[in-house]
Amino acid sequence: MGISDANSGKLYLFLGVTATISRPASGLLCQLKGVKDWLVTAASNIFAAIIFLVMQYFTSYGLMVLFVVLFGLFDGLFMAGINIMAMSCFANPEKRSSCFGTIMMCASIFLACAPPIAGELLRNENMLNIIVVITIIIIIIMIIFITIIVIIIMIIFLLSS
Repeated sequence: MGISDANSGKLYLFLGVTATISRPASGLLCQLKGVKDWLVTAASNIFAAIIFLVMQYFTSYGLMVLFVVLFGLFDGLFMAGINIMAMSCFANPEKRSSCFGTIMMCASIFLACAPPIAGELLRNENMLNIIVVITIIIIIIMIIFITIIVIIIMIIFLLSS
């Protein structure tokens, strides 16, 4: 795409700023009456997956800024939503920390595995479309896996209290 080093640095800046702004916004959103925190978390991850799917059509710097801003927004909503879900499940602080740790452990599996897989696939330049599809599949699997784990953990902890 021919993006200069300075402009690529700005993309990281936009990503960080939007992710930072969206985390408190997620907290405010989840506090609204009638808003389910699990729905905010799942929806933000689904939108992030959709943005990744459309990313291959972003061919200019302006569109890449749009991608980075939207992805930072939904990534921040997801990360804060996961924390809110873990912390709002239990009144007992010991169970809260255990639930939070288990959720973070499950999420870290995908966060640790995705970059090396993408790096291996990027060795062949013709595989960019396949990488995007694999990224979407990994994100969708992560959504399903984390949602199931969270439900199981909540049931186990609620039954034990």
